[in-house]
Amino acid sequence: MSVSSRIDAANKSFWDELCGTQLAQSLGVTDDSAESLKRFDDWYFEFYPVVLVVFDAERSRAFWLHVQDYIDRKPTILESEPHPFR
Repeated sequence: MSVSSRIDAANKSFWDELCGTQLAQSLGVTDDSAESLKRFDDWYFEFYPVVLVVFDAERSRAFWLHVQDYIDRKPTILESEPHPFR
């Protein structure tokens, strides 16, 4: 098999797998239940910080909110909307 063919095969294999599959498997996620989705989301959002930035162009000032900290203080906010993947 040529180098180009091996690269093509590796790319195909990579893009055929749903993003996050290996993480889900390592966390023991085996279904799409609320418990499994929470387990995945809890790990993902703890690992990857989410920051909301609002920029006031008129005053050339920016304000930011570390979303995980906000959710930790107001955990029920996540219960007010359905899970985005459901």
